[in-house]
Amino acid sequence: AIDGGKHKIYETKIWVKEWENFKEVQEFKLVGDVPQI
Repeated sequence: AIDGGKHKIYETKIWVKEWENFKEVQEFKLVGDVPQI
């Protein structure tokens, strides 16, 4: 994701029940910034 010109890495845990066509975000957290090249 890009926030104010800075690239950030996020980790997301999603609960998927394919037999019910169901998806739900369980956890969403910032892992860190990506160094600018």
